[in-house]
This record gives sequence, C-alpha cells and structure tokens, in this order.
Amino acid sequence: IVAVKQLDRNGLQGNREFLVEVLMLSLLHHPNLVNLIGYCAEGDQRLLVYEFMPLGSLEDHLH
Repeated sequence: IVAVKQLDRNGLQGNREFLVEVLMLSLLHHPNLVNLIGYCAEGDQRLLVYEFMPLGSLEDHLH
C-alpha cells in the first residue's frame, strides 16, 4: 500500500524544481520522515508516491 500525492497543475513549481525536490526527498532517510518511493512527471502530471502511514498525517493529529 502506498500514498499518492498529486501536485497542483497550476502551481508555481516548474519541472526542474520538481525534479530537484524529488532528488532531495529520495536522499533523505530519517525515522521521523515518510519515505518517498517514487514519482511520475509526465505531461502536466506531477505525482509523488510515499510509503503509506496507517495512522494518518501529522496534520490529522494536530487538529
């Protein structure tokens, strides 16, 4: 099971910035951070694939 985050097509982030972010996320490994498994950048689609966290997001726990 994975979690997929679809980025805003109308966002200000360009393709180069997206790929730099993917590279940085793929290099980060910490027990308190969710791991990036992969990504898709085809046409105007920008998807990030993360490991699934069954207890929800930090935002869920803060509200």
